[in-house]
Amino acid sequence: MRDFNHTRVIHYDRHDWAAGAFGDRIGEILPILATEPIKSINDAIEAHQSKLTVEDIPELFDKSDLLMLRDACSKAFKNACRYVRASLQENGIQSLYEDLEQQYIEQFWELLGSCRAANITRGEDLEALLSDHSCCLKYVLEIPAFVKRYDDSLRSIMMGEFEIAAELVITRLATVSTGSFAQRSITLPKSLTNDDLDEIMLAYLNGGHSNSNYVEVLTRWPDRLARSEYRPSPDVRVKAKRVYAESMRELFTDGNSMRFGTEVIIDMGQQACRGANVDGLNFTLTFSGQWLEAYMDSATVMNNCRWIFDFMDAKGLMQMPAHAHEERGVVAMLGVRVCGEYRENPASRRRGNSAFLETGAYAQFLERYGHSLEEDLEWVYASYFPDEFGISGFGISLPRREGSWLDRCKGIGSEIERAMKEYQLYARRGNIEDDYFAYEQFKSFASVSALGKRKYAIAGEEFETWAYPLFSDQSPLIVYVAGKKSDDPSFFDLMLSEGVTREDYQEPFCRSVDHLIEKGFICEDSATGQLKPTPQAYCLRLIWRSGGVVLKRYRNERRKIIDGLVAQDILKYHDGLFTPDEASYLNYMLNDSEQANALGLRNKYSHASSPVRDPNTDEMRFDYYTMLALLVTITLRINDELMDKTGRGAIEDFVDWPLYDESVFEAAKLTGCEKKAVLRGFWWVARTRSACR
Repeated sequence: MRDFNHTRVIHYDRHDWAAGAFGDRIGEILPILATEPIKSINDAIEAHQSKLTVEDIPELFDKSDLLMLRDACSKAFKNACRYVRASLQENGIQSLYEDLEQQYIEQFWELLGSCRAANITRGEDLEALLSDHSCCLKYVLEIPAFVKRYDDSLRSIMMGEFEIAAELVITRLATVSTGSFAQRSITLPKSLTNDDLDEIMLAYLNGGHSNSNYVEVLTRWPDRLARSEYRPSPDVRVKAKRVYAESMRELFTDGNSMRFGTEVIIDMGQQACRGANVDGLNFTLTFSGQWLEAYMDSATVMNNCRWIFDFMDAKGLMQMPAHAHEERGVVAMLGVRVCGEYRENPASRRRGNSAFLETGAYAQFLERYGHSLEEDLEWVYASYFPDEFGISGFGISLPRREGSWLDRCKGIGSEIERAMKEYQLYARRGNIEDDYFAYEQFKSFASVSALGKRKYAIAGEEFETWAYPLFSDQSPLIVYVAGKKSDDPSFFDLMLSEGVTREDYQEPFCRSVDHLIEKGFICEDSATGQLKPTPQAYCLRLIWRSGGVVLKRYRNERRKIIDGLVAQDILKYHDGLFTPDEASYLNYMLNDSEQANALGLRNKYSHASSPVRDPNTDEMRFDYYTMLALLVTITLRINDELMDKTGRGAIEDFVDWPLYDESVFEAAKLTGCEKKAVLRGFWWVARTRSACR
């Protein structure tokens, strides 16, 4: 194989930042490749790559040249196919492969597929090539014509190369990838049976060199979402589960891992409602026992859940869900993503664990004083909603502390469903009638509508096109800036801290800067030429970070900006009770109908999905407080919705009490939080007997 040749044309998708890199070379070489005999496989591939670029991105070229270039594309491709066919017949596929330049391995197979080379490739030559270069198996399986013609040979090769075959089947049938790492579909030989694939997987698992990422996929194979060519047997699944468990034990005992912890303390000596401490990777949240003991009426308990504990953020969104762009850099690319899986990250796990631990701590604190968080939640539905909003028909009945943790887990799941059905009825009919309740079905949090239109703004079809270069830590505009060695995580932050100008970039990145200027996301300072983000960019950052914004919180100019971005398909309105991120999270935690790796806590205890030897395990206790935390969050969101609908429920009373102590600011510095977010409501705490917000 020849050395890498960086001057050769490679076709990049029109949305790729490197899409226009070879425009000039295509204009130079395409007429030559169209009129002169092609002399090497690399020239043939370059002709094909040039053709794909002209067809896919015609705007790269002058309109006056397009007609000539398209004609040249056709002729050059015919020359390429002629060369490939003659070479295959004369020298064989292995000779062609050995003459490749390193950058063209994938493109070689693309050309063979486009030239319909399967019929003139000798079977013994293909087998010899795959014997010497088994990594090419995936490219062969991407070409249906090759698979159809050499079915038995490919089956035999896959049975022998079980490590490559196993990881390839797992990757292509049960996982997804995005961006430049997106995988093409493969075709499996028809002669390859499900039993054959089980044999391959068991050989892989027993071989001692299995990758834990792929093994994990086998343990939670997404039957509903994976391609149907393969369904692992129970033997494969159980073996995979055991192999994966053993690999995790080795990982955590060899000192090759990092552990972080979250602790929640209710401190009777602390006055400020919230405190925090960061010790390495351990995070401790402290809450004032003085405040919590002083006010235990149901309304203040619910206000505490809204403003003091970590259920909702200052923007009115749930704290716990993961967001697509929280994972940065290489971390976002690690591992294997199962089809339809919910993708957590360390930050979202910490937020979720904080909320769950806080729920357990607060519930136990109230119990010591003869109160009950469950009774406070029942009060919201049975008394507060009718009295404050004039809405009857709501009501839940939560399990009592006398029961086992198993019984409490069974009981709370059905009440979460009851609360959602009641809200759905009210949203659809304007009232909650008992006769209709029996016919109400609740299937997914994503299907639940808000009471009004345009509740949220979320990412639209064109969001990534403009947000990625601004906010991603992999954006070329931060990677390829001249003379800068900044630690800033994004181009947006770089503009704020380093004072970059358009002249700091070379082509084609300078064109990217121009596109952002033309679109109105950045501007040039008239005096210094420095690039600055515009209010439109700040709006995009809100969506990038949180997955959505609550529109009622944005008025006047900011709302006009959001509406303008919606008109350009960069953002779009969302009318659900929950944002898509929130709905996915709730479905992941409570149901098992959407994600392959769903915890499905409600279904777990409703359907007796596992044996029970002890009804009071620590796992059951944590599951109960997790579901209780989710019910609290759902209740707060329903309350917000009823407030918006009726115009009632405003906070009536405030107590002059510090919300945060200085430890919060120190923790914020260590964890990278913005101080302005911490300062919100610093000197007061809401307390009222008639409102939950």
